[in-house]
Amino acid sequence: MFKPGSSFRRLRTSQFVRHVAILTSGTAAAQIITILAVPLIARLYTPGDFGVFALFLAFSSIGGAIATARYEMAIVLPSRDDDARSIVVLSILIALFVSGATLVAIIAMGEQLAAAIQNDKLSRWMIFIPLGVLLTGIFQSLYYWHIRKERLKRVAANRVVQSSSVVAAQLGGGVVNAGPVGLVLGTIIGQCIGVFLLARSFWKHDKPDSWTQCFAGIRANGRRYISFPKYGAPAILTSSAAQQSLFFLISEYLGSVVLGYVYLINRVVYLPASLIGGAIGDVFYQSISRIPKQDSYPIVSAFVKKLLAYSVTIYIGLYVLMEALFVTIFGEEWAGAVWLIKYFTLVGCLSFVFAPMSVLFNYFEIQGINFIWQLAWLVTNIAVFFVGHAMALQMQEVVMIYALKQAILYVIGIVGFLLVAKRCGARG
Repeated sequence: MFKPGSSFRRLRTSQFVRHVAILTSGTAAAQIITILAVPLIARLYTPGDFGVFALFLAFSSIGGAIATARYEMAIVLPSRDDDARSIVVLSILIALFVSGATLVAIIAMGEQLAAAIQNDKLSRWMIFIPLGVLLTGIFQSLYYWHIRKERLKRVAANRVVQSSSVVAAQLGGGVVNAGPVGLVLGTIIGQCIGVFLLARSFWKHDKPDSWTQCFAGIRANGRRYISFPKYGAPAILTSSAAQQSLFFLISEYLGSVVLGYVYLINRVVYLPASLIGGAIGDVFYQSISRIPKQDSYPIVSAFVKKLLAYSVTIYIGLYVLMEALFVTIFGEEWAGAVWLIKYFTLVGCLSFVFAPMSVLFNYFEIQGINFIWQLAWLVTNIAVFFVGHAMALQMQEVVMIYALKQAILYVIGIVGFLLVAKRCGARG
């Protein structure tokens, strides 16, 4: 008989730890490269350049979030590789369509969008957004295929190569005073290289024996996992819009220089999440997907406790270091960003816990609740800046309110997952 205790022990086996270690090592190496390069890049570009780059990434992230209609999240679920392979192809086809639609929208409304957020410089580089959307969609599809096949060393190596490529291109752009285009094209070059390497691996080892059979499976698997585009896509679109709305709103109300400050602070604060949290979440999703939902509460509860312990330890140390060394590392031009550190450290600490747990929206098949949570995030973001503008609040007051409300939302989400897992156990 299946026992919850045995499930928990299985998740604590050396295989789970080894998989996390492999993904984390690749991400760690990639992030170390980024960390070492950020002080140099920050001195080669102005806060205003970073502000334009932040907006470019914001638009690309929103399009990339729905580039595959979330079908890539279903790739690890089928028992048969043929079905999973059909989902990979379906995801890439959808990415082609979404990127094409994005290109049409940029051609038709690019200048108006740039003007609406008070940043005319962005209009010159918006044409690269559809390419970024396409590359994101293809990369995510191939990434989850490699996760499914447990080719984690290849994924880890890909992260290192991609990060190195981005850094090299951005440094080169900074040396020749390319301005925002150096940051934008550096990211595109890194994405191209990352996609090429995973695509070459897929083609060499996993291409379908019969493309006719593969395309025939697209329709069946598209219907089987229709809940992902039906509920997951609106949720991730809302989530991405919520995350990126901070940059849009800051650009509108506080200007591109402050936006550059916020972008750099966020990049540093969220390093632990991208370094460790992402790998933990990916491996946790792969592992818990094999556990019956009625047996999930002990696992989810223990997972939360570990994440909290890691997060508090990491972010106390990060806060102390950033307060003491931020200007020394990034230069006097960034001294105006120091006051933001305490607010975004709080948000980053709770995000470190919530982000790896967000895979549980798919595991528990509660994408509808995910949509509601993300919508609350987006609406409260807009409300904070609207109220701040209407009441003529100081910049620091607006940021403080944003940080507190975001911390509350993360706590609600974490507690919500525990309640859902407990309810599933009670039903079982």
